[in-house]
Amino acid sequence: MPADYPEKDALPVTGKGWSGYIIPGHDRAVLSRATDKTNVTVILFAHGGGYARGEARMYVPYVKRWVACAKAAGLGIVFLSVEYPLSGEATHPAQPAASILISPWIDMSLCAYEGGNQAVMSDYFIMANEAVPMLTKAFLGKYAGTDGDANALYRPLDQLRGLNPQLIFVGAAEFALSDSKDWARRCREAGVPWLKSMLSGPTKVDAITGDWLSEYNIGTRALERQSNGKGRYEPGFLHSLRMAMDLYKTYPRKLRIVVNAGGGDPKQLAAEVDGLLTKNGVHRRIAYISGDNILDRVDELSFQPLTPTSGAYDSFRRSYGRILSANAYIGAAGIQTALEEGADIVIAGRCSDASPVIGLCAWWHKWTALDLDPLAGSLVAAHLIECGCYVCGGSFAGFQDMRDKHFNLSFPIAEVRLDGTAVIQKQPDQHGMITVDTVRTQFVYELQGDRYLNPDVVADLPCITMDQMGSNRVEVKGLPPPATLKVAITAEAGYQAEFSVYVTGLDAREKVESFKRMSLKMIDASKLRKLEFHLVGMPSADPKSLNEATATIRVFAQADNPQVLSRGRFLGPLLSNQLQGFPALTPNLDYRTADPKPIVTLYTGLIQCQQIRETCHFLQLSGAEQSVLPRHSLQNVPEQYPTSDAVLPSSDEHYTALENFGPTVKAPLGSIIYGRSGDKGSNVNAGLFLPSSQQTEQTWQWLRSFMTIDRLIALMANDYDPRLRIERCEFPNIQAIHFVVHGLLGTGGFVEFLRARYIDVPRAFLMAKSQLKL
Repeated sequence: MPADYPEKDALPVTGKGWSGYIIPGHDRAVLSRATDKTNVTVILFAHGGGYARGEARMYVPYVKRWVACAKAAGLGIVFLSVEYPLSGEATHPAQPAASILISPWIDMSLCAYEGGNQAVMSDYFIMANEAVPMLTKAFLGKYAGTDGDANALYRPLDQLRGLNPQLIFVGAAEFALSDSKDWARRCREAGVPWLKSMLSGPTKVDAITGDWLSEYNIGTRALERQSNGKGRYEPGFLHSLRMAMDLYKTYPRKLRIVVNAGGGDPKQLAAEVDGLLTKNGVHRRIAYISGDNILDRVDELSFQPLTPTSGAYDSFRRSYGRILSANAYIGAAGIQTALEEGADIVIAGRCSDASPVIGLCAWWHKWTALDLDPLAGSLVAAHLIECGCYVCGGSFAGFQDMRDKHFNLSFPIAEVRLDGTAVIQKQPDQHGMITVDTVRTQFVYELQGDRYLNPDVVADLPCITMDQMGSNRVEVKGLPPPATLKVAITAEAGYQAEFSVYVTGLDAREKVESFKRMSLKMIDASKLRKLEFHLVGMPSADPKSLNEATATIRVFAQADNPQVLSRGRFLGPLLSNQLQGFPALTPNLDYRTADPKPIVTLYTGLIQCQQIRETCHFLQLSGAEQSVLPRHSLQNVPEQYPTSDAVLPSSDEHYTALENFGPTVKAPLGSIIYGRSGDKGSNVNAGLFLPSSQQTEQTWQWLRSFMTIDRLIALMANDYDPRLRIERCEFPNIQAIHFVVHGLLGTGGFVEFLRARYIDVPRAFLMAKSQLKL
């Protein structure tokens, strides 16, 4: 279908309680009832729509992009986009994460769904009960679901060999872990050409790294491990390696792979990887790193707070239940030693996010622990690529510039040189873009000031520079590493439940207070650890539609005892106020989140390096192990950086009076400013800069003069609490301002909130921007 296919020609289809649009791939005739001589590949895009973007027609441009991509690849595929409601009783659609395709004729290995939502395990939604069976009858005619003419998974291999090339996407982050694996296997067995994004592209690499761990999944995996013995490591790497096995076996270079997917059991993951390789006739030297797991010593060791807002560990220990995990963020020394000893694949547990890249670079260039500046350069390069496609345009304020290429983004490649300088690039034939702006966006993400602390080195960031070379160069100076390592400790923190109700029209805040007062009359809130009523959004003034007039009240509770949060003691009593509640009180009928679920809490602290013993282990063919102590110990460094990561204060001696920039007009901060925010522990950071196209010495002086700590406090408005501690620094070479707000951690999106705030913008800056677009 041409990229400019008229949206008005999308063919509407309807059923009982659902609606959708057919997006023709070639001609509507191919969507008629199947015949004995008709074989058509159909991709069904099922979504809830309403929670995110309204209704099915909003997804027409989205599906059209897939159509254009498939056409460019020469694939004969028909696309069908279907919207469905949550249930027969609900008047609103299901949330996108509940999009499911469950039917005997659809193999779940061919389906992509959003995240790990439990809805994909259910079988009682409209999509399963009505829509999919209807489509089965309409498109498959007389064929049964297990008939090879209906489902290619059941077709003999000799019949598959005539298929067109198949389009199979594989995400390095393993968004849906089982996506397409069976179909890829059958295509491979049948000799059918198929496209994958992993390891493909003209740029050949020497090594691949993967960061699978976060504070979130460390805790949730530990909870899973405690409850059922599973969840010891992150399975995503194993799935990725399985999917990429053919490319891995035939790759023209000998790849080294370093990942931290070992989680709580890197030894077990190493054994699983070894078994997978052996099964496929591949023999590689595999190592795993131990020493980060200190759970068995957690009550013997001494921890200090990571930041003043972290609080004392003793207080944390008394406040919460069973300790689930305790890990020190180890560095790259063990990884480097493993590679020096001949490892092809290295599996770590909780190393720092940057350690895989630093370890590979140190091995490749034969750096020692004293090569501080090159190590610091590799640390920054690792920071830029560790989050995958972020640096290629993900979470980028200028995303609209990518237009039709803002999907299936390429993953980045770092070319790190002997002196530690780096060039960041992507596969040239894949989507996304690498510019100074996308690199700056990722650079300011999750920083904690102008010193980037890591177990191997401290990067001195104010001197960083970036130049557009078709890609980007990064230079940075290194300082000795700190004397401490970060520690993440998780514990059971009770249970939580939540639900939401809709509020429409006037007096939204008063309606929240009314619902809260009624609710407190119905339950004993003293038995809850937390009970909150949040107004999410605000109905528009003079709304032009019901959607514009509607906002959400989120009711959130935590308790030590799950019985207190049962439906009969939490959801039921509170919703019993519906008839006597404020006008138009309407509950969200998706009550799955209202059931009590176990929660995990996190403590972040510091531990002395000398208390951690890092070791590298090799799997042997005999089943035995060989253990090696790292040769590049932190303790060999003659001096170490102070533990404190406080931001160095910026001088205000050379600020320019704002009136010197001329007349102003009211406009959103984001109308001229890009930015990105992130979090570390309980802190939020925010980086702000002007787009490169508008960057001049005058705009830089305005930005640094305007974005002071006082200005940030004013922009935070109702979210500011005098107990918060705010620090600020500048990166003059890349013309960026950076803030750290200690203790603010919330639900994310901090910079996008700031960019939506209206400020006084110099008129000349807006005029210059409008001229650039002409």
